[in-house]
Order: sequence, then structure tokens, then C-alpha cells
Amino acid sequence: MKGKGQKEPVTEEYYLYGGKVLVLIEVQTRLPLAMKLVPIQDYEGKWLVPLLEQAQQNLGTHAHIETIVVDRGYLDGEDLWRVHQKGVIFVICGKATMAVTQDAQGLAKGERAIVRERVVRRGHGKTAKDQRLRTELVGLEALTSYDQYGDAEYTPTAHRNDYVGQPINAVVVRTWENRVPTTGGTVYLTNGAVRDPFVVFDTYDWRSVIENGIFKEGKHPWHLLNFPKRTEAAVVVHCHLTLLVMGMTTAFRLWQKQQASAPTALTEVLPTLSSALLGGEGIPSSHPHPPFLSRLSTGRSSALWYQPLILISQRQLLLKGITPIRVKSTHKP
Repeated sequence: MKGKGQKEPVTEEYYLYGGKVLVLIEVQTRLPLAMKLVPIQDYEGKWLVPLLEQAQQNLGTHAHIETIVVDRGYLDGEDLWRVHQKGVIFVICGKATMAVTQDAQGLAKGERAIVRERVVRRGHGKTAKDQRLRTELVGLEALTSYDQYGDAEYTPTAHRNDYVGQPINAVVVRTWENRVPTTGGTVYLTNGAVRDPFVVFDTYDWRSVIENGIFKEGKHPWHLLNFPKRTEAAVVVHCHLTLLVMGMTTAFRLWQKQQASAPTALTEVLPTLSSALLGGEGIPSSHPHPPFLSRLSTGRSSALWYQPLILISQRQLLLKGITPIRVKSTHKP
């Protein structure tokens, strides 16, 4: 920064205050299981085990966490060992400067790779061609060069000559879709089986769900970064409430999908859209009216319920194979 009439630039220091959201989700349903809001300067690695314990506590006896996919920011040998002691399988990407990563890359060059190929169509029309994409992986077992991987009381003695590290498995990507890496290949560290390395490879691919399904979606449609106030209490309440509503919405959509796969009381009682909009006319008197119809009334209140009722009925009728009817209604406010 340069002031008026000043020859030498002046360096100004800025202090940023904030926090970061750490989330553990179930990747197939995208339901958040645990969340921590920590200061922005905190190291993520120390929150791995607390997040896992909170998620399991929230699940209770309904489910047990068997496998977790971890971002590289949580890479800490002692924490990963604690996860292993809990009987949970982890998959994490190793750093290029780690000894265990370099050892895995060197050993993978002399090992037989497991190959998977798939054919994709490139181009359009007459110029379209089939291309065969080849991926080569190597699974390595019982690597002991990760000195930090172990009990907190045992790892400080890693400098001793008689120190032997805890065994950990690795999967090395030698070729990914015909692309050969120039740095030795990505290395995934895991305590799970690597006889079929593509199991580990495909498991780690689920990590993109938390980036796209939670953070990107949370920032834009759900306004996760738009706090009502710049205070700690406002940020904490806003983040928890936003993820809570996101989870409830996701759960509702999953329930809605399950209901659409089989006939429900609503679709049986309301076979057409016109009968729903006419307050039950055309439905046999032996069938009771749906609960929401009793809440519909004339005047301004009906306008609040009218459009959602059309959307819900259209969606269910389309799934049932019945063409919906577009209906216009006029009323005085």
C-alpha cells in the first residue's frame, strides 16, 4: 500500500477472526451426522476422533459406523491409530513428503497392478469414437514407515534404532484413465484390506459428496455464509440451524422417494388432481378426507396452501402415470 506523497510502500497487517465448519456425513443419503464449529486457526486433525464419537453417539443403537473417508487436512498418525482401535476402517490420501508415501510409490513400481478398463464415447455424430480408458492400481500391505501412526506413548520413540512402526496398508495409483502421473502416483492409506485395491479407490471417491453436497450446496442455495450477525452466538446458531434444515429436507426427500415407489393413502384416496382441488368431490364417501384438506379454507389462507398442493399432487400423479390437469383459480383477497 502506498500513501499520497510516500515513496516506500507500507505493509499493513490485518487480523481475521472467524471459524470453520467440520462436518461428518453419511455419503449415500447425504445426511449430516455430526458437526463442529471451531476457530479458523485450529488444526482439523485433532477433531477427527471427537467428530466420529459425536456421530456415533447421535446414531445410538440405530447404526454403527464401519468406514470413514477422511480429507487430507485430518492426516494425523495418532488420531488415525485411535480410529483403528475403535474398529473403524479409514481411507485417507497421503502427502507426497511422507516417508510411507515415497516407500509405497517405490515398491509399487515392481509389483503387479490390478487393471480396470472402461469404454467411453467421445465426440458427436460421425466423428464420435470409442476410447478405452485404463486404470492401474497396486495394493501394498503392512508398510511400517509411517512413524507417527501408533499410540501417543509409543510414537515419540520413533528416532530409536529398534523402533518398528505400526503396519498400515496403501493403494498406489500407477495409471488413472490412461494418464500416468509424473510424481509417482497418488497414495491412499488405509487400515482396510487392499487385495482388491479398487474397493479402496472407489471408497475414497465418495469424499467429493461432502464438497458438493454439503459445502457448495450449503453456501449458495442455503446461504451458509450469510450470518444474521457477526457474533459468535449468531454464527453458531446459524450454522447448526442451516445444517439441521438441510438434513431435514434431505430426509424428507428420501421419504418422498420411498413413498413414490409404492401406493400411498394419498394417491389411493386422490386418484386425480381435480378431486383434490374440488375438496374431495368425486371421492367415495367411505374414504375420509386427507388431513391437509381440512385445513384449506377460502380467502387469503387458501392462497398459502394452494400452489404447494398442486405441486405435490402433480408429482405424485406423474409417478402414478396419470396426466395432471392444469387448473386456474381466482378468489378475492
